[in-house]
Amino acid sequence: MTRSFRSRILGATSLNRENAAAGSLTAKDGTLTGDETAATAVEFALVVPVLLLLLGASVEIANIMAIERKVSLTTQALVDMAARYPVISSSELSELQAAAALMMRPYSSFESVVASVVIDDTGTPLTQTTDGTWQLDVSGAAPFSQSEMAQAAGGLGIIDDTVVLARVAVDYEPVFTHLFPLHPTISDVMVMRPRLVAALDGVTPTLPPAPPPPP
Repeated sequence: MTRSFRSRILGATSLNRENAAAGSLTAKDGTLTGDETAATAVEFALVVPVLLLLLGASVEIANIMAIERKVSLTTQALVDMAARYPVISSSELSELQAAAALMMRPYSSFESVVASVVIDDTGTPLTQTTDGTWQLDVSGAAPFSQSEMAQAAGGLGIIDDTVVLARVAVDYEPVFTHLFPLHPTISDVMVMRPRLVAALDGVTPTLPPAPPPPP
């Protein structure tokens, strides 16, 4: 066997070994890059908390919107019923309480108050009981403050008259308390003139206006 032929054989053998080693390395690298199980698991672990947060937020927003509508409808019905009475006695108060409780179901814990506010000849709401203004606790002790009365009854363009106010408020309880620890108060206030009389009388014991807020 000549030296040149032997060199060719050795060179070919060495080249085959290098190619085999390179092929093995390529196969291993291909196995590592082609295995997407770990990457999928990481992506899933990152996406799932975000999806759960979005799901919880959508549930809470839908509940808040439903409660806001229920509170607005109850407030409107309450002020409309109160404005239809010439006098609110204990029987009328019972009717208001029953109506508010039925409309606010399934929320049994809520506050509602009805008030009759006198407006003088300058269009200024008079918030003192000595001026003929009074308010009545329908469900829960949450009287109007003087500033609330003035804000709700003022700016209506009414002079030397009375208006009926109603407010309903409920503390929202989140479904997912760990994600949404806040408990916002959802409330609404509506104003209406008395239907049958110039000024609505309250025979039952009335709540005095709450003191004005501190400056």
